[in-house]
Amino acid sequence: MSGNAMYGRTEHEWQELEQAGWDFLKARAAERRGDAMHDPTVSYSDANEELAARTGQPAFDFGQQAGRAAMGYLLGRISRNRSWPVSQLLISALVRYHGEADAGPGFFNLAREVGLIHGSMSDLERLEFWLRHVRKVQAYDWDLA
Repeated sequence: MSGNAMYGRTEHEWQELEQAGWDFLKARAAERRGDAMHDPTVSYSDANEELAARTGQPAFDFGQQAGRAAMGYLLGRISRNRSWPVSQLLISALVRYHGEADAGPGFFNLAREVGLIHGSMSDLERLEFWLRHVRKVQAYDWDLA
């Protein structure tokens, strides 16, 4: 990584991805808001395809660790810069980690960083925390953001 390109993308490209991801995740959260039976989550792969389509930028290569890390970096930017300041929620909870049924380690690390999680958690506690957070994200009125 050079000083002016993180994961091979310029700051301008990251800003474009961040805006597109923010718009996409707000729309996902708003779908059938308040309907506890509706699953607003999206896989890493589907989010990746959507962001590539919205921005015209190449999709992240999830066959490489750097591609998965880049998606995690982007999701962290979206939550840290966009959703947390306005709602005290991490909208990146809506993106299921590659090959898993819940969020990735970056989500849980960020939740610790902002004080939503303290100490260690069992797998069941992690899953329960994530599910509660997804429901809070789904219930929030993102039109206010």
